[in-house]
This record gives sequence, structure tokens and C-alpha cells, in this order.
Amino acid sequence: MQSSIEPANAGSSKKFMFDGLRNNFYTQLTVVIILSALLELQRAAFFHGFARAESCFVEGAREMLINNQYVAPLFYGVPYFDKPPLHYWLIISIYKLLGVTLIAARIISILSAVATIAVLAVFVKRVLGASTALLSAVILATTIGFFEFGAVAMPDMLLCLFENLAIFSAYMIFIANSNYRLRWLFIMVTAFAFGWMTKGPVAIVIPGITLLISMFLFKKMPRLSFKEILLSAIIFLAILLPWHVSVYKNYGMPAFNWLYVQGNFDRFMGHQSAYNFGHKPGYMITTLLGNFLPWTIFLIPAIGQIILSVFNKKQSSINSKFILLLLIWSFCNTAFFSLSSSNWNYYSLPIYPALAIITAHFLIDLKNRYSPRKVELAYAIIAVGFFIVMSTYAIIFLPIKAKKDSYLNFVQPINQISEKIPFFFHLDLLEQSLLTDYTSFETKRLPVYCDQEKLKKMIITSQPFIVLIPKQDFENLQASTNSKLKVIETEPYPWVNFPGCKLINESEPGKPISIILASYNPTDK
Repeated sequence: MQSSIEPANAGSSKKFMFDGLRNNFYTQLTVVIILSALLELQRAAFFHGFARAESCFVEGAREMLINNQYVAPLFYGVPYFDKPPLHYWLIISIYKLLGVTLIAARIISILSAVATIAVLAVFVKRVLGASTALLSAVILATTIGFFEFGAVAMPDMLLCLFENLAIFSAYMIFIANSNYRLRWLFIMVTAFAFGWMTKGPVAIVIPGITLLISMFLFKKMPRLSFKEILLSAIIFLAILLPWHVSVYKNYGMPAFNWLYVQGNFDRFMGHQSAYNFGHKPGYMITTLLGNFLPWTIFLIPAIGQIILSVFNKKQSSINSKFILLLLIWSFCNTAFFSLSSSNWNYYSLPIYPALAIITAHFLIDLKNRYSPRKVELAYAIIAVGFFIVMSTYAIIFLPIKAKKDSYLNFVQPINQISEKIPFFFHLDLLEQSLLTDYTSFETKRLPVYCDQEKLKKMIITSQPFIVLIPKQDFENLQASTNSKLKVIETEPYPWVNFPGCKLINESEPGKPISIILASYNPTDK
């Protein structure tokens, strides 16, 4: 009898454990976070070379580290006040732990991505319930744009985390009237301050506009006591003031002019040709819809349903103040950057969590109207399909792409040459950042540029050196000096036509030109 009872108890126990895991919100959230982290790590590990503008932060942090200089971000040995330093500092901390590698530089974005998923889920569970919270996390983790920038060493994912913490906290303070105002106030102000230290005033401007519009529509005035205002000021200044004082002492007001006037106002207005990308007014909307795939097909009707609900003045769950706040935030962010000609699609990244919540709220409502099992199955197929496709993309396609990116091939021969021999980039390669930045970073050499005349003088003085140089300049140098420059490596490289770039007259933008890695040694026969 005993033997026949034990299997039944064991089966019952296993079923109980399985049901417990299936119904436990935090267990399910942990699974989502782990899978998302694995997906991001795959992309970070298999994507060789720089993506987007991450070279500025990856190489900049490396130069700050080797120069033991932590006040001003450095780029090519020059103080670079394009962004505040928090993201650089965090990358440096990972460098010290794991070494100076490209995947190490991307760890901060991966951690920021999974932290954003966790913050979103925990907060939404409090406001809209566990089902909406978990689905919001799944949607966010499986959008193309969020997946891409979760493994790119740029500050935008960190900004996304701080902006969402600030918006969620502000909702609890000013709209939900939480009994824990001081706790939420501390989180909000800290998030705003760290957001500013990540990417400047934009971390406050757009959320601030959003909150003002929302409270006007909700007929609620923001009220803070003197104690709360004083506490907020102390926290905010304690985070921002030390670095700003250090910058002023070391670099004076021109640094702030670069950081806040040129880097924000002038750039937004399109006064800087290097950042005037000429995007059309619909650029932010179309790229947002594309990057929110595969969930865009649900996002559009979800937004439509909210708008109809507002105009019809229906008192339903879809018309909740929280959902409206998220929609207003999404509109403000998209409209704000659509007004600028120097915008990029990843400027929408902070509102991805908001759009994920809006979509999840719509889908939960859809599930309640129709067959729950069939609807849940559809969600699962989309999410699992995304994971499989993106894993395949990271593991198989990205290594194939790396083999085609010819500029990666210059690194190995340079590493085989003694670091005592100077390494130069020809000045005509100044704007080809993928080529020069990646070569500098991977060879662990400080980038130094030289022009044709300097190369001639170096040959005359008989000093050994290596140089990365366009083929045309190489041939002209050989003809004018009868030098013994030896070709080490030759690769075709697409000449990128970024705004403000310096182009070789004989080559068309976007067409490949030959880049030569050459060495000069007067002792060679």
C-alpha cells in the first residue's frame, strides 16, 4: 500500500509546484528577464565593430581610464562635452572589472534594459494588475528597437530607465496621491538627476512637459510642501553640483556652452551641420512604428481605442489616468523630436515601456472579450518566435556580417606590430568613425591623425611608423617622396556620407574606396 500511495503524493506535489511556478508573478518575471538578458548578451557578443554612435562612449571611456582623467569625457585625447559623464563612468567601472573589451562596454546597456523591464513590471503590477504587468514586460523585451539598443554601448537605454522611474514616481505623487510621497519623491528626483547626468536636460524637459499637460487635463495642480521642495533641491544638487563645479574649475564656461548650448539648443535647432540629418517630419513616427514590431499591429488599435474613449468620455478602464499619462508622454516625446532636424529613431526609446503598457492593457482587454486560451496562444507564439528569430540573427547572421565588414581586418596586423612604433591615421579618414574608432579601440592605441606633409617629413627624418591611409593618398605619397612604404593590408571600405563629413573628391559618397595599412622602416631594404 505504501508504494502505491507515494507516487500519487509525488505527482500531486509536482503538480502543486508546477502550478505555483506558473501562477507566481515574480517567478514568471524572472524568466522573462533571464531570457531577455541572454538575448541581449548574444547580440553584444556576436556584433563585432561599433553600432551607431557607441564608439564615442566606448573609446571615450577607455581614454578616460588610461589617462586617469574622470572629469571630462575624452575622445581622441580631447575633452569631449557632448554628453555628461555618468554613462562613461559606469563603462569605466565595468572595464576595471572585466577588462577593456567591446562586450564589457555594452554591459551597462544590458543591465539598464533588464532593470527597465523589472521596474516596469513591478510598478504596473501595483497599478494595473499582474497580468498586464507581465505582458507589458514580455512586449517590451520582444520589440526590435528595445532589443537592438539593449546591446549597444550608448546612454539611451540608461536614460530610458531613469525617465521611466521618474514618470512612474511622479504618477504616484501627483496623480495617484500615494501615502508614501517622500519615498516616491526621492525616487523621482534621483531619477531626474541621474537622467540629467546621463544625457542632459532632455531627461527632465519631456517628462516635465508631459506631467504639466497631464495634470492640466486631469484638473490636478502639482502640490509640494516646503519640506518636499527643500528635500528635492538637496538631492538634485547633491547629484549634479559636484561634477559641474569640477568642470568649471578645470575647463571654465566654454565647456558648458558646448554641453548645453551647442549640444542641446543649437543641435535641436539644426544650427550644427554635422548633426543636421535632414529627416522629414514623419521620420520619428514611421521609425517608431517599425522599431516597435512585432507588436505594432496591436499598438495602433490600442492607441485608437484610447483616443476614442477620451472623445466619447466613456468611463471605462481604458480611460484610466495612468494609461492617458503614458499616451500623453508618448505624444510629447514624438512631437518634440519631430520638430528637430537632428533627430534619430532611438530618441523614442524612453517611451517604449509606455507603449508596451498601452499595448498590454489593450491585449488583456481583448483577451477578456474573446477566447482567453487562443489569445494567450497568439501572444506566446509572437514572443517565442521573436526570441528564436533574434537568437538566430545574433548567433548566425552577425558573425557573417562581421566577415563582410572589411574594416575589422586591420586590427590583427596592427596588434602584431610593437606599440613602440607610432601608429597614425591619415587626415582624410577623419570622419570615417567606424574605421578609425574601432581600429583605435581594438588595438589599444591613442588615435593620432597626420596629413600628407607630416608623413613626408616623417619619411625624411627616417622614423619608423605605421599608417592607415586611403589608396589615393598612398600613391601620391609614394610618387612625391619615392618612399619605401610597405603595404601590410588593403581592404575596400564604403565611404560614408555623414552630414559634415570630409570626402575625397574623386570618390562618390557611399562607394567603396581602398584603404591601405602601410608601414615605414628605414632599415628595410
